[in-house]
Amino acid sequence: MLRRAYLSPGACRSVARAFCSVPGQAPAHDGHADISVANSIASEYVPRIANLSGTRGVIRLAGADVLTFLQGLVTNDVSRLAEAGAPPLYAAILNAQGRVLQDLFLHRQEGEDTVLLVDAHRDGIPELLKSLRRYKLRAAVDIADVSEEYAVWASFGWGAERKKGWPMDPRLSVLGQRAVLAGPPQSSESAPSIYSRQYRHWRIEHGVAEGNEEIPAGEAIPLEYNLDVLQGISFDKGCYVGQELVARAHWSGTVRKRLMPFALKPPEGAVAVGAGVVAEGVKRPAGVVKVINAGSGRGLAVLRLQQALAAAHGKQRLHIQEQPKVQLQPWRPSWWPPHLTADPAAPTAGAAPAEE
Repeated sequence: MLRRAYLSPGACRSVARAFCSVPGQAPAHDGHADISVANSIASEYVPRIANLSGTRGVIRLAGADVLTFLQGLVTNDVSRLAEAGAPPLYAAILNAQGRVLQDLFLHRQEGEDTVLLVDAHRDGIPELLKSLRRYKLRAAVDIADVSEEYAVWASFGWGAERKKGWPMDPRLSVLGQRAVLAGPPQSSESAPSIYSRQYRHWRIEHGVAEGNEEIPAGEAIPLEYNLDVLQGISFDKGCYVGQELVARAHWSGTVRKRLMPFALKPPEGAVAVGAGVVAEGVKRPAGVVKVINAGSGRGLAVLRLQQALAAAHGKQRLHIQEQPKVQLQPWRPSWWPPHLTADPAAPTAGAAPAEE
């Protein structure tokens, strides 16, 4: 039987530093928020195996033109899937305005024939099928919904042992392993299906959104949702739908907002998705709540880096716009690369906002 794990205060601080600190900077002002995060992670995330088929479906793509077809459609370089059994890719399909329509995982199957299994948000499968068939034209590609024949699985948590034959999650090693396996989805009451909720908690603690419920179709800007640093975008491949706007934002360095994890103070504060976030002493809105993890007082918000990173280190206070007594405490995920720093053009507390 799996048991809950608890950390000593000293160990909590070590875990907190790994999760919440920015390289070269001190941890949060008093450490209490960090210890709270660490305790939550330690107590909830012993190793688990989760069946994600409640929220994930599978599409099968087969045929001689599969890779060429996808290369002009998705954000990542699918030529990396040319070899049978190649590691999976994380990618997205965008609209012409460079907004995310679907984020997805591409799994190359073993065998001589080119067969890919696409792990995508279950409720978005019908729209994804329409998009794929619309762009297919005369390409030699067979497209089928096989969500009842395959299931999506994840192995995650502190100290999780690697399962033989399961690939690592292509976004982050801390997310564990992710596999698409033959077999029908399990009952929603089975232990692996119940553990899918713990997997969602695990992702949110690490600041990673997934699927159309968390990455709104037609609205989400790929770089604001960190798809670039989650290995979901190639900036060296040729053109694809929406590529121009993504490349322009990347090469000009104009990404001023990013999706970040947060904790509410008090944690029982009732906050809805879409709630505005403001920084004390700053007129310009600091961001918007995008994901709420019900019952935990945690979630994800797209925040201006200047205010968010200042708040992560106790130099700024953020609160919900219509609920001034509900504070929002973000933290910088440990996997963020050093170049994700504050926007120097954004105002600090007491400064007048620049013209939009």
